[in-house]
Amino acid sequence: MPMRATRYASLDHAAQLVYGGSAFVFAVAALLWVFADRVAKLALARPQQVVFESDVSVSEWQGLAFSVVGLWQTIDGLTFLSGRIVRLAIVHLAVGSGAPSLLPDDFYEWVAADGLRLVIGIGLLFGSRGLVGMIRKYRQVGYMLGDPSEAQHSNAAGATDSGPTPPT
Repeated sequence: MPMRATRYASLDHAAQLVYGGSAFVFAVAALLWVFADRVAKLALARPQQVVFESDVSVSEWQGLAFSVVGLWQTIDGLTFLSGRIVRLAIVHLAVGSGAPSLLPDDFYEWVAADGLRLVIGIGLLFGSRGLVGMIRKYRQVGYMLGDPSEAQHSNAAGATDSGPTPPT
C-alpha cells in the first residue's frame, strides 16, 4: 500500500512541475508581449553599429520565413506520422486482429494531430505568398479602421502597400 501512495505522490509532484513550468513559460510570454517595445529597443542597433539593409523586400522575407516554418512542420509531421504508421503495422503483424488493444488510447488522436501538422506545413510551404498577401491586406484594413486620418493620408498620396521599390 505505501508503494501506491508513493507512486501517486510522485505523479502529483510531476504534475506540479509541469503546471509550474507551463505557468512560468506563459508568464515570460506575457511579459515579452507587454514589454515588446522595450525589448525591441534593446534589440535594435545602436548608432555606432552597422544597420542591416537588404535589397530583398519585406514581403519576400515574410514569404521565406513562412516557407521555412512550413518545411519544418512538414518534415516534423511526416516523421512522426510515418513512425506511428510503422508502429501500427508492427503491432498488427505481431499480434494480429487484437492489435488495437495494445496501442495507447490516444494513438489515433496523435495520428490525426500529426496528419494535421503535415497538412498545415504543406500549406505554409506552398502557400506562403498568399499568406503574406493576406497579412498585407489585413494591415491595410487595420490601419484604415484604427486611424481614419492616417488612412486618408495614405490614400491621398496614392500609396499602396506593394512593398518597397526594387533597387536600380
